[in-house]
Amino acid sequence: MQKEDRRRRIWTTVLSCLLILQTSTLVAAAVSQGPIKEQSVRSIAPGITYKEYSEAMENTRVIFRVVEVDLSNPNIKVKPIYGNNGQIGSKAKVTTMVSQSGAVAAINSSFFRTDNEGGTLGTIIKDGKILSNPAKVPGWKTLAFTKGGQAVIGSFGFRGQIKAPNGKTFPLEGLNKTEYFAPGSLASNYSDNIHLFTRDWSPISRGSLEGYEDILEVEVKDNMVTDIRTSLGPKPIPQNGYVLFANGSASQFLKNNFKRGDKVEVSYQMTPGQLEIMQAIGVNYSLVEKGVPVLTFPSDSDLTGKHSRSAIGIDRSGTRMYLVSVDRSNRNPGVTLPELANILINLGAYHGVNLDGGSSTSLVVRQPGNLQLTRVNDGSVDEEHPVADALGIFYLAPQGP
Repeated sequence: MQKEDRRRRIWTTVLSCLLILQTSTLVAAAVSQGPIKEQSVRSIAPGITYKEYSEAMENTRVIFRVVEVDLSNPNIKVKPIYGNNGQIGSKAKVTTMVSQSGAVAAINSSFFRTDNEGGTLGTIIKDGKILSNPAKVPGWKTLAFTKGGQAVIGSFGFRGQIKAPNGKTFPLEGLNKTEYFAPGSLASNYSDNIHLFTRDWSPISRGSLEGYEDILEVEVKDNMVTDIRTSLGPKPIPQNGYVLFANGSASQFLKNNFKRGDKVEVSYQMTPGQLEIMQAIGVNYSLVEKGVPVLTFPSDSDLTGKHSRSAIGIDRSGTRMYLVSVDRSNRNPGVTLPELANILINLGAYHGVNLDGGSSTSLVVRQPGNLQLTRVNDGSVDEEHPVADALGIFYLAPQGP
């Protein structure tokens, strides 16, 4: 157990570094900003408004764009949208996700690896169902929406296990998670672990992966083992089931305790479990807590400079949300995290979080009265890049009598 605890501590630390989120901190200097000025306003739907603002910062004016959402409106729904055609194990542009899902607005959200299939590192809960567990990175948050429609920003964990017919158990490390690290690394999330993949990840399983010699997949349909295979290619994931993906000591556990026809008991949950979460998506570090800007951030070039940024703010009641996009371009200098925090506060946020930024920054709105989509980011920035997921805003037209 001590060895396992040590490995998990190392895994968490290295993950923070790999994602350019080092553990050392930088104390934010005082931010000199002027009042924000509203430049334009456009209604997207009742309770959903698109606005453009400017704010004086360091002898220049920064332009930023906001979608303001009234979460108390019963016709407005907020849900995660992800991947291409709703497949977690893929990337897509936010405009593509909005088009495929029918959302009226969306902003990019979680961090992801750009050099593989692109599965989110963060949480995905949709319609009360956990589809992907939170990333194990200290300080990273989850933006959740309760059954009552209130927005909550918090730190959540994940706990699960696999139980064999003989009563023996093994921890479930992840649900529909991408590979974070190379095989054999003390911080690898695949080495010596069991992951569960459903068709929310992809129609096909992971199969054998480069660098792993003993990948074992256990196919489960209607809670019964239907196939056990070692180091083979990807296979279809059952409609009414899933595939357990294991390596090393985890593979050995499955080999020793399961055979075809055996019943499999799987249990998992978010922690803490007091809230009845209906929708959730992974976000980054807090920018605003109880109306006060956060003063320390991880020391890193991407986090401490002026960059394109995406953020979400929530008012004190938890019923008004601000999706914020700031670009860095020839016409716009971008902002630091302290400046971004102050933008959120000036908009009315009581809590706020950073999202994946830089070339991932994308805020998309649907034009009223037609099907046209507009990525409202500055036209001089890089073309839109595929990302892992986004937070989608949906408007359900009220039904007539």
